[in-house]
Amino acid sequence: MLSSPLHQHAGTTVAKGPNPARQRLSFGFPRAYLARMLQRKLVEQLYLGDGACIAGWRDERGVFRPLEDDAGFDGPDFTLRLTHAAGGYQVFDHDIDIEVGILLGNYTLAVHGHRFGIGFLPTLDEAQLTAAARRILRDLDTAARTG
Repeated sequence: MLSSPLHQHAGTTVAKGPNPARQRLSFGFPRAYLARMLQRKLVEQLYLGDGACIAGWRDERGVFRPLEDDAGFDGPDFTLRLTHAAGGYQVFDHDIDIEVGILLGNYTLAVHGHRFGIGFLPTLDEAQLTAAARRILRDLDTAARTG
């Protein structure tokens, strides 16, 4: 403890705030940001319109909720709903479950048993995000061919 008179503040009181144990640790971008960026990257890789992939989450009953419906949701579990119809036929309809974490200045993305470290400081690592999107699509393609 410093005892210098310059460091003493007589009569200073500290306002009591909310219980720090109840506050969520938050820094950088929220997890939902990565889910939305991965959504955009999947659409970009498939050359489809924005409606082909919707980022969201499942509520306690398992019902899919788009992220726009609940701006306060920040994971860590998200679902990317990938759908496309052509000529009146459903070409594909997939729900892709992802888990997003934050660890030491990186997002951690877990999908289909694969883990990706995606840096976001100072900018989002587009190369790793693209690699994750390509891996997701490759896994879907492999599943479609074998199943």
